[in-house]
Amino acid sequence: MGPDATPQRIVEGLETASRILCSVVIAAEPGARAFIRSRPRPQSAPAAAFVPRGGLELILHAHDVCAGLRVPFEPPADVVERLREHVRALAGRLGSALEARLTSCDDAWGDLLEASGRSRYTPA
Repeated sequence: MGPDATPQRIVEGLETASRILCSVVIAAEPGARAFIRSRPRPQSAPAAAFVPRGGLELILHAHDVCAGLRVPFEPPADVVERLREHVRALAGRLGSALEARLTSCDDAWGDLLEASGRSRYTPA
């Protein structure tokens, strides 16, 4: 999108990415595997693992967009808790450092943000 992207274009980009993720998962045949990361080595995972991984990327980038626009972003706690538990369940199978840093604290959103090297945006 480049440095001149408007807030509207950034939000449209997140919406497009969300639609693509949904479409790929819906269209995946049973037993299909998807490329899920390239570091420390290329790795694939079943389509069921792609959903929480994609959801994590989308929610974290939504946070980034909102922080850049100086808008607080607090997703619904129940949704974030379910996402964190799905992502944590991937830790043993995928060996991701982020999944390994997740805790069991009461603040699932703060936990996901901290594990990804981010913090809550709070307006000054």
